[in-house]
Amino acid sequence: MHESAALSRCVGWLGWLGCVVGRPKHGFAVRVDTWVDRSFTNVRATLLDSGSGLPEYLNPRVYEPWVHGFCSDSASPGLPGADLYQRVVMLLGLDLALRKNAQPH
Repeated sequence: MHESAALSRCVGWLGWLGCVVGRPKHGFAVRVDTWVDRSFTNVRATLLDSGSGLPEYLNPRVYEPWVHGFCSDSASPGLPGADLYQRVVMLLGLDLALRKNAQPH
């Protein structure tokens, strides 16, 4: 189907919605740190403390600048803000899983 034919179908709310839903997705960044309360500000302490299992699997010299950049709301060299947020949230998830699995059952 030609682009003009597809656009002509987009009439009214439902037509427009169908066109948006049917288009290829390219993603978009969401700052998840804006969804949480003040307790989330302990990201630096959580990810960089001695109880974190991250250094067993990842090089701290790589991810520490991400954590500091995230916590100070500044860019990390060579890493756009949206990518910075994604990486820190992934680190938090990994850290949480490692801590949970390290606890005796």
